This record gives sequence, structure tokens and C-alpha cells, in this order.
Amino acid sequence: MSAGARNLALGTIAFGLCFTAWSLIAPFAKTFKADLGLSYTRALLLTAIPVVLGSLLRIPLGVLTDRYGGRLVFTALLAFSALPAVLFGYAHGYAALIGVGFLLGVAGASFAVGVPFVAGWYPRERQGFALGVYGMGNVGTAVAFFGAPPVSDHWGRATVGWATGIALLAGAALFFLLARDAPRRVAPARYREVLRAGWRLYRLAFFYSSPSAASWR
Repeated sequence: MSAGARNLALGTIAFGLCFTAWSLIAPFAKTFKADLGLSYTRALLLTAIPVVLGSLLRIPLGVLTDRYGGRLVFTALLAFSALPAVLFGYAHGYAALIGVGFLLGVAGASFAVGVPFVAGWYPRERQGFALGVYGMGNVGTAVAFFGAPPVSDHWGRATVGWATGIALLAGAALFFLLARDAPRRVAPARYREVLRAGWRLYRLAFFYSSPSAASWR
């Protein structure tokens, strides 16, 4: 296996693990709403916090990746995300779940770490393929949605948290030991120019956020 293929595989696995952790709360939203007697608005806030924080943190984590490389940042992100994943299994009150959701939001910023990490291993004409494969890490949301509730029903929510946390720590160790930053780095993004892109940028952001909003309708 070539170095590019190996790092692409590692990045995709790491992305999938992070998105699994990022999506832990949403599959239990209706359960929390019923058990805690939450209003629709409070339940929506509970599921929205990881999503919003994950989106906002993509900018600073992208900057850190430009500066320190994806190997270190992704390793730290995986290791950090293990803590709120474990805490998720023991959070029962609304305030505790809000706090856990806030911390889990960090894992949602993994997209901005992996994109430059993966792209750096491929020439420009192959970067679309590499990022398409990397995007398969989105399957982590499906793993959480379809896997977490049955595990919780049979063995308890603490088992969900510990299983996710251990997987994240194992992923962090694997990534640190085997992943390498590309010898050629992609040019760092000029974020001021990106933010000045106007409607070309903001309409894409609108379309990106629409499916998430529609899922609650």
C-alpha cells in the first residue's frame, strides 16, 4: 500500500470515529425528551449544541492543522473526544447532557482537520478522489444512529460511552503511530478571502445546513 493510500485510510477511519462520537446524542433525543420531560425547544437545543460547536470550531482547528499538521491535531482530537464519549454514558440530567454535548461538538470539527491532511498526499488532479473517499467517514453518524440505541437497550448507555471512548483512544494511538503528514503541504487557506466570498460562500453554507434543519421538521 502506498503512503498516500495508507494515510487516506487512516484519515477516513479517524473521521468516522469522530463523527460517531459527534452524533451520540441525536439518536437518544426522543428518549431524553420523554424521560426528562423536555419541551421541543429544549430537546432541539440539546441536539443542536454539538452540531453548532462542531461547525464553529472547524475554523480554528483548520488553522491549527495548517500550522502543526494533521497528524498531531487529529491525534489530539481523537484522544480528547474520548472523554465526553465516556461521560455521555453517565450524564442523566439536562445540564449534564448539555455539557457533554458541548464537549462532543469538538469531534465535529474533524472534517476540517482531515481535508488538508488527506489532500496533501495527492496531486491536484487526484484530490477530488481522495476527499470523496475521506468523506465516507460520514458513515460514523449512521453507526451512532443505528448502533448506539440497541447497545444501550441491552447493556446500558454507559457501555455505549465506554465502547466509543475506547475506540477513539485506540484510533488516536493508531493514528499517531502510523499516520504521517504529507511531504508537500497544500497551501494554507486564506480565511479572510474565504469569508469575503459573499453569496457564493453563504448559499453553499445554507444548502449544507438545510438537511440538518429539515430532519427536525
